[in-house]
Amino acid sequence: LAMIMDSTPAHDVSVDNFQIEQYEVSVIQYVNFLNYLIQQNPDENARPHLTACNGPCVLTTQDTGGEGSDISYNATDQRYEVRAAVVDRSNYPITLVTWHGADAYCRALGRTLPTEAQWERAARGLANSIYPWGPQWDVNRAKTNRPTEDGTVPVDSYSSGTSMGASEFGALNMAGNVAEWTADWYQNNYYQQLANTGQVTVNPTGPIGGDKRVVRGGSWSNVPLFARTVHRIDLWAPGQTSTWVGFRCADTASGVSTVPPSSNTNVTTNVAATTPAPVTDTSGSTGSGVKPGSGSSSTNPTTASNPPAGNIPPTATLAAQQ
Repeated sequence: LAMIMDSTPAHDVSVDNFQIEQYEVSVIQYVNFLNYLIQQNPDENARPHLTACNGPCVLTTQDTGGEGSDISYNATDQRYEVRAAVVDRSNYPITLVTWHGADAYCRALGRTLPTEAQWERAARGLANSIYPWGPQWDVNRAKTNRPTEDGTVPVDSYSSGTSMGASEFGALNMAGNVAEWTADWYQNNYYQQLANTGQVTVNPTGPIGGDKRVVRGGSWSNVPLFARTVHRIDLWAPGQTSTWVGFRCADTASGVSTVPPSSNTNVTTNVAATTPAPVTDTSGSTGSGVKPGSGSSSTNPTTASNPPAGNIPPTATLAAQQ
């Protein structure tokens, strides 16, 4: 019950136009970010994954016995690598990353973690869907623990045909694969506090403090209840990690990277501004979603330089249509 009540009551929120990455950040992207940190501070003893992100970026690597880690450290070459595996994990979502590590990665790109309101807006789309693709649950459109709890899938999965799981704005895997860090501190009655004001909350950024950060979205380890676009998760402090939590970045500016460009891009898709209007969760609880307003959006998604290189696929038609 608590997992539903903290997403109530419906309340009025308005968010400005912004962009969000189409894909969850991949293992190879994060590996190259860690190697970028080494280049910034070439110390032969440096292990920036333990220190460079206001503390640890990731808590463990494969070479130090990190169960489930897709990252290893090559002490001879003094660089991070994607761990060797039967299946190449480069294009799978990064996990076991702290909130600090996710925040540092996004800031290196001149981006940020999405606020909780931005994340929900991107997931629900113009139709305010309870799932990114529409009002009804479909096991074929998201990686949850139904039918099997067997780990993550590549970040471009569920991108076409009858298994299309993208939101209306083109963001993939917001209902599954890995749950995602957001910028906000968690507070279980935060939505009630906003509703009590009787005012429209413009660009909410969450409580001013707390001990846990909000995680959003379903994952390979969770039941479909977690896949609802209104669902909130409050399990981890910023320095903790999970094998079923990753992240993606958002951008309210130009998306210009402060990190040297590489051969790969992680596409951002435009998300239109909103005007406030509460909506009802079709599963029986009410959510915090807002209906679309007249905010502008481009018919062409924007690509911005992303420092890590990897096998991120080309884009489909992603932009919001109004």
